[in-house]
Amino acid sequence: MYNFLQEEINQFEKIYDDLYFNPTPQYTIQPILQPILKKDTINGLHVFGYESLFRVHHYKHGILPLSIPFYIYSEQFPDKYLFLTKKNLITVFNKIKVVKPTNKVFINISLSRDILNDSIFSLLIELLQENKENNKRIVLEILENDKILMSQAGLKKGIKRIEQIRNKFDINIALDDYGTGNSNFDKLLYIEPDFVKIDGYFIKNITKDEKIKKIVEHLFLVCSMHNMSAIAEFVENEKIFQTVQNIGFKYFQGFFFHGRLAPVLFV
Repeated sequence: MYNFLQEEINQFEKIYDDLYFNPTPQYTIQPILQPILKKDTINGLHVFGYESLFRVHHYKHGILPLSIPFYIYSEQFPDKYLFLTKKNLITVFNKIKVVKPTNKVFINISLSRDILNDSIFSLLIELLQENKENNKRIVLEILENDKILMSQAGLKKGIKRIEQIRNKFDINIALDDYGTGNSNFDKLLYIEPDFVKIDGYFIKNITKDEKIKKIVEHLFLVCSMHNMSAIAEFVENEKIFQTVQNIGFKYFQGFFFHGRLAPVLFV
């Protein structure tokens, strides 16, 4: 379990208490949309979609920097995590309309903490039902950080639920951070995701280590063999961009593109 600093606990509880108890809260859940680009022969390099990232906004100070990933709080503060996760999902679905109709919206969701939580899963189905006109644009991005998902029964139930909502609502599925070696996560490939994000550690270091480059080439080949579109995250400079293009990547995400080709959207 993560060892929280007192200041991290104080910040998290202050946000929760304000949103839960205050009729006029100072904080709001305000996700940002980080661009995902695609390069093809018809349109060149262009915005293909956006990944929705959990952020908290203060009415005076703007977007607050989160010192640790939001999902970490789920282990020590499950009820508060549940409340804030629901607010975030509702906000994201309400904001889909700000994105161009041709763009996908990637929504982060945890298999063990969210999909297997009956309350969150019911809310997800309700939101998909209410937003049928946008479902073809939605990509549920399954987070890799599901180390608490150990049992085969839990894994099978999670995959069954993912297949259920994909078949019913015609949404896309993405897997995050592929290549980290999490055995449970490897088994998720049986759900045949539409998109696979290669673990950012490999992409960030692809120009520094030939062994890492060979690993990325192998991961890309695995995705191609199974008709899954590989996305290179953490493309931070021109050299990395050219390297992953030469391997064959057509989808990209990272700070290299921000502010020039594809600004981050604050919604």
